[in-house]
Order: sequence, then structure tokens, then C-alpha cells
Amino acid sequence: MVQIVIRKSDGMEEWFMIELQGELVSRYDNGLSGNVLGDLHFSKTGEPVMIIGHHMLQGKVTDLDKPFGVMFESKQNNCEIDEDEIEASKSYEIKAIIKRKIIFKNRPKPIITRVPKRV
Repeated sequence: MVQIVIRKSDGMEEWFMIELQGELVSRYDNGLSGNVLGDLHFSKTGEPVMIIGHHMLQGKVTDLDKPFGVMFESKQNNCEIDEDEIEASKSYEIKAIIKRKIIFKNRPKPIITRVPKRV
């Protein structure tokens, strides 16, 4: 029998989940991992606005039916434990909880700047 211990972290944060419709493709074919996706802002009324490149997405915040926990495996420093005991003594720490998500379900709107005409 394997026992998994889950502990609450001291500085547990609340995170948001972001849900986008469509597909995001990296310009340089190296994936999106580790890159900045865009800028997330909130209007005066609390509505989320995300700017990705030259496009603006407007979204809304909704509650999740069931919250998610963001967990990381705790490191064991005891060198005298054999492989079976390591497997039986795994523990995880909850670093954050996700209770709400931001949904961007509409098509992005292009951001057009007004360029003055040359005289």
C-alpha cells in the first residue's frame, strides 16, 4: 500500500486558470514554454483584458465548479531509506489553489494605432 501525504504550504497563493479559444503558435518554432505570452490587465470594472502582440482579447472571470490544487513533490533527504520505503513515503506540498478562471472566448480584436499623415 502506498501512502501519499499532502501538506499545505505556508505561503499558499491563489492562482487563476486562463482559458483561450483557438491556437497560439510561437513565431520562432521553439514553443511557448518560458516565453512571455502577453500582458494581462483589468479594467476599472474588473473585466480582464489580454494583449498578445497587436491583438486585444476581452474576457470574464468565472468560478470553477471544483478547485484545483497546484502540487509539487517534496524532496526526501534521508539517505538510509531503501527504494520501497521511498515509494511508500512520497509526500506532496500544495503551493497554490485555483478557484477561478479567466475565459477569453471571443475572437481577438486588432489594435490599430492612428498614424498621422505626412504633409
